Amino acid sequence: MTVAITAGGILLGVILTVFGSLYVANKRITELEITHAQKLQEVFLSNARDYLESVYLPLHLAQAHLASAYRLFQLDDARSSQSSDDAPDGARLAVDIQEYLELVDGLMDRAAGAFLSPQLEDELGDLNSFLRASLTARAVKRRITFTIRLYGTRMSRVVESTARVWPTNIGLLGVGSSVEITKVLAAPLASKEFEEQFVVSTARVRGLIKEVTLGAHARVRG
Repeated sequence: MTVAITAGGILLGVILTVFGSLYVANKRITELEITHAQKLQEVFLSNARDYLESVYLPLHLAQAHLASAYRLFQLDDARSSQSSDDAPDGARLAVDIQEYLELVDGLMDRAAGAFLSPQLEDELGDLNSFLRASLTARAVKRRITFTIRLYGTRMSRVVESTARVWPTNIGLLGVGSSVEITKVLAAPLASKEFEEQFVVSTARVRGLIKEVTLGAHARVRG
């Protein structure tokens, strides 16, 4: 009995030692991966700052002009609401958006995308696609994910539609379904959906630009 207890104690000690070693090793690997990623980010930011004048400052100015144009449009909308006039004409905003898109397209034609971070390139592409589609939008177009859950199995279908839907999530005894609006793809310029998507998307792009121009802490500050 004593021998069995002793052997069990030794085995338990070995197991704990092995698990402890694995934990320490995994923690060390994670730390090394984080350090490596940080160094890569520092190198990228250092290299990207060589293109401040040719890439990042023009992008920053384009974003600033676009934001200013939309604020003016909102002010016109507010004045129209107070005076019971017709809704503001979006023609001026449409022109400003088109000018912005042409400027960014020109930068990309000169290979500016090669000097953008992957995240900034993706966010900028999403914003520009949204703006381009919204110029002619007559209704809100959304990307919608329909999911059916059946005893641990999930089946999803993604569609793009202008149909009005509401997010839902129902389930009972392992069976359920959900409807999720994952993205607004286009919206009329005067719509609430356009405003919400515009504010979120431009804030992300500006934050990523400032990360290069001002430092990695700039995205947190916005």
